[in-house]
Amino acid sequence: MKNNILAIIPARAGSKGIPGKNLKELFGIPLLSWAIRVAKKSHLIDHIVVTTDGNDIANCAMKENVSVIFRPKELADDKCPTIPVLQHALDEVHNNSSIRYNVVVVLEPTSPFRSSKVIDSCVRKLLKNAYLSVATVVQLERNPHNIFITDNNLSEDTEIKRLIEPQEGKGFTQRQQMHNLKRINGCVYVTYSEIIQKSGEILSYPIGLIEMTQDESVNIDSLTDFKLAEVLAENFQKNIL
Repeated sequence: MKNNILAIIPARAGSKGIPGKNLKELFGIPLLSWAIRVAKKSHLIDHIVVTTDGNDIANCAMKENVSVIFRPKELADDKCPTIPVLQHALDEVHNNSSIRYNVVVVLEPTSPFRSSKVIDSCVRKLLKNAYLSVATVVQLERNPHNIFITDNNLSEDTEIKRLIEPQEGKGFTQRQQMHNLKRINGCVYVTYSEIIQKSGEILSYPIGLIEMTQDESVNIDSLTDFKLAEVLAENFQKNIL
């Protein structure tokens, strides 16, 4: 059976950190277009849809010649999790097409520096192994034992606890000891559509991982992130756009 592969790009109109973030131009190109164009360069993606609640985002997507799905108001709130948005997009695609897409690639517009090669590596890893999901990761930059749980005010009577207490003989005192610690960078998620629809998850064990560099893993959530991306954009745009 052919593996029909659908790329879903979630692009909500509202954004608190950076107003109009998904359409903010990086190297003269909207962040949404970075995601669309790299998806188009993939050798494995069969169809691309943008799910949004905004007309401007829809217009940008249509200029890039990809399909648009308008999500209902309840799926456009900034507190809405991603899963219901993906489930709605899958239902809309399958209700309006005879093609059944059994693999989903999720690409957030805020991660502009992933390449089509990375996307295809994730898809191949899913299809050629016993994984149920694949995600991109980056080397962990900080010692996980230095994460503390506090209250919001850091008052004098705050009880401070480590999120992860070091176990005897298993602490991380040197960077070399952290070599095998990776974190999800949010650039690419690949999973089977059935998992999204029935389990309500993007990632389901067993999970395969594809590692990316720190520069490739830049995720734009703040103006500081965007300024960093502006510095790096010229190095990536030739390989991605």
